[in-house]
Amino acid sequence: MRLVDMMARGLIEGEESDAQVLQAKQAAEIARSELEIASSEDSVVELHPQATAAYTRAIADLSAALQRGDGTFDATSVEALRRIITEITLHPKDETGDVLVEVRGNMERLLGIDQQIVGSR
Repeated sequence: MRLVDMMARGLIEGEESDAQVLQAKQAAEIARSELEIASSEDSVVELHPQATAAYTRAIADLSAALQRGDGTFDATSVEALRRIITEITLHPKDETGDVLVEVRGNMERLLGIDQQIVGSR
């Protein structure tokens, strides 16, 4: 039941109703503040300026390496693939044997940027 309805029906009054009204106003103010913060945050992801070119180059290298082979992976194919994919994780979905495949890449490796480990010198 809404606070106003409770007050109108005489279910709460005096200090109790004042305290609940104050609590409701504070909760509304907190909600407004959180909504303002959430709506003002940008959800745009910025990519490195050379990311698209590097990814396109890596895909072209992988495609060329795979096309010239006999179905086996040579060193060039493996290197091209490793520039794009850093981790593959298989997650069994259910008893049917279906599997969810999660593929991750590493933009720093693709762009040839040295990774700095936190805390190292």
